[in-house]
Amino acid sequence: MEITLTIPDEVAPALQNGSTTPLARRLLELAAIKVHEVELITERDVMDWLGFASREELHRFFKAYDVRQPHVPDLLERERATAEEVILDLQNGETASFSRQVFEMAVLKAYQADVINVSST
Repeated sequence: MEITLTIPDEVAPALQNGSTTPLARRLLELAAIKVHEVELITERDVMDWLGFASREELHRFFKAYDVRQPHVPDLLERERATAEEVILDLQNGETASFSRQVFEMAVLKAYQADVINVSST
């Protein structure tokens, strides 16, 4: 989809904000950042939209614009809870799908190396 914007001449320099990036590209980048921050699109969508070939390129872009990952505490809590479930399953001798088994092995190694700690409540 192509969209045409009319921007007042006096506003353009403020949007450019000293950047050497062409204004059209800068607006595209700013729009991608904003819709990602409000979780309307994923990182993969941003990569596709801006033509990035790798996650490393995307993360450098995010770092340059000081883009924070949304709801990191929630994500960390979900990962911690999943790790606890995996450890309990392993302790109970339960098995799972191949992808879960790979994750279980990683969690078990981290647990054994004292990288993570799980306490029962």
